[in-house]
Amino acid sequence: MRYSVRQRMMFCFEGQRFSLGGGLTYGPDFILLGYSVGERQVVLEPRGVWRQGHEEEVTEKFRLFREMYGSLYYLVLIVQPREYTRVRDRYPESYDDIVESDRMPDLLFMLKNGRYKQIF
Repeated sequence: MRYSVRQRMMFCFEGQRFSLGGGLTYGPDFILLGYSVGERQVVLEPRGVWRQGHEEEVTEKFRLFREMYGSLYYLVLIVQPREYTRVRDRYPESYDDIVESDRMPDLLFMLKNGRYKQIF
């Protein structure tokens, strides 16, 4: 995650797995160490191209993670600009915030400087 390196932000890459029940687990891509929204630690989940049929499985994991651990973690879903509106409208229960990938520098800057506001 080159932006967080430039901002000199500490993060944990796929360092933790969470049980979601029924044998399902979820390993966040990035947990930002020392950064929170309210009392909730920030999790960044960048997604590339959304494959047909795969997105329901992925967003269900995010939804379950938020349901079970949402009081501790704030999940920010990072998507490609062309995917933003569709994912935002179709899966709102799967994230706390959704950000287009080209807005990542803004997001990280705001988190680092304590000026974070939901972007969408």
